[in-house]
Amino acid sequence: MMTEGMRPLIYCMHFKGQSSPAIDEPRRIRATSSATSCTVRTTVSPEGIAGSLEATEGDLAFLEAEMHLTGAHTFSGTGTITFGDQHLLRVTSAYEGHLGPSSVAQTVAGTVTWRVAGGEGQFANAQGQITSNFTLSESGEVNDYHFGVLFLP
Repeated sequence: MMTEGMRPLIYCMHFKGQSSPAIDEPRRIRATSSATSCTVRTTVSPEGIAGSLEATEGDLAFLEAEMHLTGAHTFSGTGTITFGDQHLLRVTSAYEGHLGPSSVAQTVAGTVTWRVAGGEGQFANAQGQITSNFTLSESGEVNDYHFGVLFLP
């Protein structure tokens, strides 16, 4: 529920990094990734749709996430996203995420909706959700696309 006086903020980023199983618990996967500031472009034409994310000037964002496998294709998770040096979001999975085979060899694809669970800097008292569509390769490579709809005081 949005509190009166909140203003919306949207963002889109492509996080790239590495994942690995936790040493102490094999059903837990940890991922660390980063994203550049970017410009998103989507074009619809008679030929179909085309899209791109292009790096632009600005600071980096860093994502540290942990997924706990709860079933053959499901997981719950938590994470932190740091934007620049002072702005941080704490997130937790709003629902069970999904992880399963993809059409790319040796790669799985997944999706999760992250719910804002707290924040610092610009994100103090923030609310909202972030959708994440990602791939994990057999070698641990992570490609994670975020679209966030946040509400700030």
